[in-house]
Amino acid sequence: MRACDLMTAKVATIAPNAPLHVVAETMVERGVTGLPVVDGAGRPLGLVTESDLLHRLAATEQRQHGYLWGVFHSISRQADEYARSHGQLAADVMTLAEDLVTATDDTTAEHVAKVMEERRIRHMPVVREGDRLVGMVTRAHLLRAALALPEHRDSQAPDNVIRREVIRAMRQQPWADTHFTFVEVRDGVVSFSGLVRNEHVKRGLRALAEEVEGVREVVFHTQPTPSYWIGAP
Repeated sequence: MRACDLMTAKVATIAPNAPLHVVAETMVERGVTGLPVVDGAGRPLGLVTESDLLHRLAATEQRQHGYLWGVFHSISRQADEYARSHGQLAADVMTLAEDLVTATDDTTAEHVAKVMEERRIRHMPVVREGDRLVGMVTRAHLLRAALALPEHRDSQAPDNVIRREVIRAMRQQPWADTHFTFVEVRDGVVSFSGLVRNEHVKRGLRALAEEVEGVREVVFHTQPTPSYWIGAP
């Protein structure tokens, strides 16, 4: 699945000189949490999110930074912080286009999710031909995509094939112990027995097994690895 399959194509936008109360009203009316800021030709100049507006509102309760803060932060950083805290227009509080993380039509859903997680962002504009805004992907789109992932539990696979694939997957993971954790499969039900270090490893094993095609259920008949064993924690 690609960004073009996930995105909202009819994106609400705002002008850079829009007052912040208009930005807030537009977000509420359109039911969105982020608005691309565009120029007259529709090219993205930046992005305003609900977090930017909340930061602006909360700034009225914040104390002014002291002398040392100014010493250890660049002039640009100080000016940007002041604009975000005191500005009245969308252009004052937005994330600038040069700092925006964008996607293209062909960016995969997996890559979008990875970048959003790493950068701790909730919106990713989709651009075409370098600078033309064509859509927006949000975390809500990714969640819907995750819910739409194809299920394979109704598919058929021989038990011996399932067991082989589960063990193969375990051998690829450094936290999975194929020496003391045993796998049996009957009618598509994967059963783990033997020793498992802790609940975290059990959760990992469950997720690992459920990824194998044909697995209908995962059960555990395991015991905790004794704490005195080397490497048990």
